[in-house]
Amino acid sequence: MIAALLPAASGFAPADVTALGAPVTRATTLGSVIGRVDSDGIERYFGIPTSPDMGGPRRWTRPTAMPAWDPPIETVYSKPCAQFRNTTYMDGSEDCVSVDVMTYTSASNRPVLMWTHGGGFTREDLPIEHMTNAYYQKAVTGATHLTDSGRIVTVLNHYRLDTLGWFAHRGLEDNAEGASGNFGMMDSVHNLQWIAANIAGFGGDPSRVTIMGESAGGAHTSALLSSPVAQPFFTNAIIESPFISFMPAVYSRAARYQINTILVYGAGCGPIGTGATGQAAIDEIACMRTANFLDFNNHIPPNSSQAYDGVFGQTASMVFTYAQVQCWPVIDGYMLTTDPIASFVSGVGADKHVIIGSNADEYSSFYGLGTQGFDFTGIPFNLLDQAFNPAISTLSNTAAAADVVNAVFAGFAYTTPTGIYEWPDTSPSTWNTVIQKTTDAWFAVGVHQVITALDNQAARTPGTVYRFLFAQEPAPSVAAQLPYTGACHGCELDYVLGLYEEGTQYFMVDYGPGFVPYDAAHIQMGQTMKNYWVNMITYGHPNRGTGLPRWHPTTAASMFSDFDQVMYFKASIPMGAAINPCATPIACVGETIGGTGGFRERQTAFYLADANYMSQPDGSCSRPIGGPTMANGPTCPTPPPAVCLSWCNVHTCSDASCSECDICVAHSTGQTCESWCNVHTCDMAHCVGCPQTTCPHVGEHCESWCNVHTCGDDMCAGCTACARRRN
Repeated sequence: MIAALLPAASGFAPADVTALGAPVTRATTLGSVIGRVDSDGIERYFGIPTSPDMGGPRRWTRPTAMPAWDPPIETVYSKPCAQFRNTTYMDGSEDCVSVDVMTYTSASNRPVLMWTHGGGFTREDLPIEHMTNAYYQKAVTGATHLTDSGRIVTVLNHYRLDTLGWFAHRGLEDNAEGASGNFGMMDSVHNLQWIAANIAGFGGDPSRVTIMGESAGGAHTSALLSSPVAQPFFTNAIIESPFISFMPAVYSRAARYQINTILVYGAGCGPIGTGATGQAAIDEIACMRTANFLDFNNHIPPNSSQAYDGVFGQTASMVFTYAQVQCWPVIDGYMLTTDPIASFVSGVGADKHVIIGSNADEYSSFYGLGTQGFDFTGIPFNLLDQAFNPAISTLSNTAAAADVVNAVFAGFAYTTPTGIYEWPDTSPSTWNTVIQKTTDAWFAVGVHQVITALDNQAARTPGTVYRFLFAQEPAPSVAAQLPYTGACHGCELDYVLGLYEEGTQYFMVDYGPGFVPYDAAHIQMGQTMKNYWVNMITYGHPNRGTGLPRWHPTTAASMFSDFDQVMYFKASIPMGAAINPCATPIACVGETIGGTGGFRERQTAFYLADANYMSQPDGSCSRPIGGPTMANGPTCPTPPPAVCLSWCNVHTCSDASCSECDICVAHSTGQTCESWCNVHTCDMAHCVGCPQTTCPHVGEHCESWCNVHTCGDDMCAGCTACARRRN
């Protein structure tokens, strides 16, 4: 029956780890799984099912536990979820709610990472989707990268995509939760519950789970952070470049009912309008559950768009479908009881420690990566990319679809029937201006909104939110071919996922994976970023270990007025990272609102002028966020003196040679939680109230305590620092 509902899968093959070592078996609560273990002791279990097939009558239902199995099952192939490819075929299947687990043979009670991929909520993103198996296995799932030689257990989260994962309809709300629209989020929470019940059997600690994602994966992670249902199952969140609007109106259930009638119409199951109710809604869902996925996915056919526009106004369908808004999370009364920002303001997620940030030139990835050289006249720039968020900023989370459409139409000079504006000149400065503004409109705004809401939570422990800005253009050999790429959307994954160690680059996979040499500075930046991320996953903050620049936590009040609260990543900076580096950006972009200063410093609404505003530079901006020509100034930070690593601590800070070391600066300003409090001192008065992460688990004191002064302590026996001293 299910085969009749879905066309045959085609395109990319699931990840295959069959050849990556010998068979190895682990037990789960439902039955044993057989994966592969390589010569380094890395174990991989791909495609562990966590829920039965969600096709046919289970389509748009809550995931449930798998029936128990015996004998053990082979888990060597990933199980990607159904995703549209073209009008004749799709990839993946509806039998897909699953996890891929990477651990190592000697793992015991190690912190856990659940990685949620991006792809606009409609497909698996580039590294997972397009890479050849060799690159995929090494770079993305190699376990040695994010695990830092086996320090964490990694879980890849597979959740329902496109309209199969995010379809809101009144006919689906006859369940116990009375909810529809967030089936993909339900899958993710279901997989988190699987982790809680099973990860100890893979060497993981279920009490230390970090959720992490990039792009739609970052948006998905932020939604989980705001969901009351997800709270018991994770401790930290890492949110990279969340590609979603945080304006309340896009989460409106009333608007989503109306938007989704375009899908019902496309499947031949009902009319365009406000959405069916009662028996008509039940009948529509019965029809939709037997419909072909190719008839109701994010790729809206022209006849459906025309029908929708006939009801809601010319090009109304484009307002919702150009960024897959119809496939975003929605307020369903269960997974999301309100929009994410309002949820944060109410206190949800206040006990979670968070890293969040974006890249300096995100939108170059959406505008061709500068592939046209110096001639940008052929590249269309969608005005909605800049107008959508400010236009709807005053609407509530109960807005109707017509409210959103009318606000967008009124919010900017609607110059063409399609909303597309092609630039009239060939200047690279035009390209840079557009990229900065669209990056601001979708990424800087969202990061600002989330940090502001988190920082204002009454129950949040101060100093538990960290912001980054990734400002590194691609490796030199790639930048030479695409000189205006800048720090593109996804470019930080080259370093976070360890792609630099395998000589490949995130966005280049669409052009065919090929070797990309990285120089020593890029490799150093990659090591620095990876160490921060692993620290966050392991300890709940990034500042552990030696040699790393101290990452100051971010506050809403200082976010745009004091860049000492933002960690910049760029290879030309010593160690590849610095707080408030001496950076010279490209021309500042004038985005002044009501005399309050440049948008890149502070913003609440913007871009309500005509098309020409997008190419007007302003040299008065003094503290911009960055850009593709970001470079060192004459007084940039230098690496810490060697004495900081080998000698300086709270006992020796009186020594003049230690005065500039981070640990002594922190200690002198009363920031003793990280500079002093550890397994031996957590019961002292000045450590009362410090986050639990400063009192590490047994066995992790080598980094937090053991040094040349304490090697005589029995608990330091075997630590690397002490072994070197004895030698």
